[in-house]
Amino acid sequence: MSDAVPAVRVSSGVHSFFLEEGCLLFSEPRQEIHALNTSAAVIWCLLQDGWDEARIATKLEDSFGVSASDAAGFVRTAFADWNRHGFLDGSALIAPAEPMEATEQAVEQYGAKLLQGTPPFAEERSYTLLSSNLRIRFTAAEQAAVVHPVLAHFENADACSDAVVDVVQSGDGIAVYLDGEECGSCCGVEELAPLIKGLVWSTAVNRHDFFLGIHAGVVGGQSGAMLLPGSPGSGKSSLTAALVQAGFQYYSDEMALLRDDDFYVLPVPFSLCVKDTGIPVLTSRFPVLEQLPLHQRADGKRVAYLPPPYGCLPPFGEAKPVRALVFPRYAAHVATCSRVMPKADALQRLLEQCLVVRKRLDPRGVQALIRWIEPIECIELVFGTLDEGAAAAASLLDLPTAHHGVGSSAEGLSNRL
Repeated sequence: MSDAVPAVRVSSGVHSFFLEEGCLLFSEPRQEIHALNTSAAVIWCLLQDGWDEARIATKLEDSFGVSASDAAGFVRTAFADWNRHGFLDGSALIAPAEPMEATEQAVEQYGAKLLQGTPPFAEERSYTLLSSNLRIRFTAAEQAAVVHPVLAHFENADACSDAVVDVVQSGDGIAVYLDGEECGSCCGVEELAPLIKGLVWSTAVNRHDFFLGIHAGVVGGQSGAMLLPGSPGSGKSSLTAALVQAGFQYYSDEMALLRDDDFYVLPVPFSLCVKDTGIPVLTSRFPVLEQLPLHQRADGKRVAYLPPPYGCLPPFGEAKPVRALVFPRYAAHVATCSRVMPKADALQRLLEQCLVVRKRLDPRGVQALIRWIEPIECIELVFGTLDEGAAAAASLLDLPTAHHGVGSSAEGLSNRL
């Protein structure tokens, strides 16, 4: 081993972990995890042992039977990529991005504050989600008529509220206040439900203790839960809805909250959000979709909110261990297929869908994530039809032995608290 100082060094705060056949790099300053392929893992290990660029290239040439020019190119490419990500000494460390907020933000804000005195509220409703009890007060009955069906299964008339949301007609629009502070606005009732849903979501989540929030659908079975992480357009929400219709418990169609101590997933079962373009795909399973109103989101999308079907909700607050990670991708007119993913790749893909990090990751936290994912089945699923995709995903998880739902999706949590 040469005692010469290598031209490049591993940056402080960068740690390597081995998971099955893969290698993971974790940058604590940037809060990022990257999976390495076999040759990159060899280069990284040799770099950590103090080898310089030339010796590493020679080792690759001898071990993998590649040409000298190819070996040198592999090393230069790896170094350039790691330098760009701040893994090597001397590279600029980029501050980690702030956790994404899930609240739907209105385009404009009203400047006026609530006037002295209490507006005449036409209707009040109380809802419970996670550990939060929210009371929503409406100044017009039509406001409650569009919002309440989206939240009806959370209703808890007996709850003692710890947060108050006021929906106030203001000029030619609607202003929304949380505990007296203005937090959003919209132009009319067609935009109100997404705004209130986002506010209820962010308030409840921000006041609850958890470790990670992953952009994923979640369904529950007899032995645990299945996470369906995916970006918009992956088919995640439609696949979640199809699995719920098939008999699985409904935990969420957009957010997997992993508990801090054991990474169990918590139920956050908002009404399923179905874009107008996805309604024809799901109408055969949920005929009521054709009668539901469309709401205008701040991002310009028109959506329907499908209340959780009868009997599909888990007992209030029941967390489940994660038994399967399924990364879905819808592709029209292709044969449905699946493959087992390396755990290192699955963990990186999962964290790419991370929306909220409640606590900073450190090496100990990454090691805990590695221990957590080791027994979990990790599958990449490409499906050409929803029927085939749902059947393939359903085969990975047993149906619940019994359903624990409320009397109907319109009856509240007060019936089961």
